[in-house]
Amino acid sequence: MKTKNYIKIIITILVIAYTINYVTSSPYEIPGRCQEGTVQNKVDCLNKFIAPHYSYELNKDRTRTWHDILINGGDCYDYTKLYIENFKNRKLNTERIRIYNEGKPITYCLVDQLNTYCLNVSGGNYEFHDFLIVWGER
Repeated sequence: MKTKNYIKIIITILVIAYTINYVTSSPYEIPGRCQEGTVQNKVDCLNKFIAPHYSYELNKDRTRTWHDILINGGDCYDYTKLYIENFKNRKLNTERIRIYNEGKPITYCLVDQLNTYCLNVSGGNYEFHDFLIVWGER
């Protein structure tokens, strides 16, 4: 009987320790996902987790948790904050850039000395388009 009680206590301690390990200081942090691999792996992993849940819903200037955003949707600020916090917590650097497009389709490009990567984006009903540049060590 004592052995069963000890096992229950040990299991309870392990569950508590596991749960505490994923308590975060940011309501936007998605715990336990996309921690390993290259920059590309982390970015793709988070995008594959978040993108299927995308639903634009205007936020009335309240702080939302990642769970709330994924269930109820969010606006540009919510999704940008969600990505920034999660990239930061995976030791990736980000820079937020806003392009004013007045609702017209645009193309933006990432250019360095030797390479370019361009993306066409429909205008939608937005006056601007937010995107992030993400970088980190390989």
